[in-house]
Amino acid sequence: MKRFTFKLESVLGYKKAVEEMTVRELGLIMVQLEKEKERLAGTAQYYEDLITDFEADEERSATDITLYTNHLKGIKEDIKEAENAVQMFTKKWEEKREEVIKATTERKSIEILKKRGLDLHNIEMSRLEQSTLDEIAGNMNNRGKAQGAGGKE
Repeated sequence: MKRFTFKLESVLGYKKAVEEMTVRELGLIMVQLEKEKERLAGTAQYYEDLITDFEADEERSATDITLYTNHLKGIKEDIKEAENAVQMFTKKWEEKREEVIKATTERKSIEILKKRGLDLHNIEMSRLEQSTLDEIAGNMNNRGKAQGAGGKE
């Protein structure tokens, strides 16, 4: 019996490798995104804690107020920076997710072609096997008739 060979096997292997690579990259971006979200949440919480401490401190000098105000401005800048990083990684994640979807679709379409080719190959092999069996059965039937006719003489 002839073995099935898929002519696009190397392309399928390449598409699988591309898909795996983009999935790994998506995972790395997701890790970075989560780190930035945690940094944003931590910085925002720190900012809120500073404001609470500042409001609770009733004995503030002008110098303390100036220092607190400057420090709060710096923390606000850190929050803005973290928000920008979260937005950037979210955008990267969405773009990479689209790449993963595209790579998966391409791989699956080639796998469908492979399955169709295998199905056609199996159908052809079944036909050949059936044809061979029919030929063998016909030959045995002809021999039986020939032997039966030869035995009557």
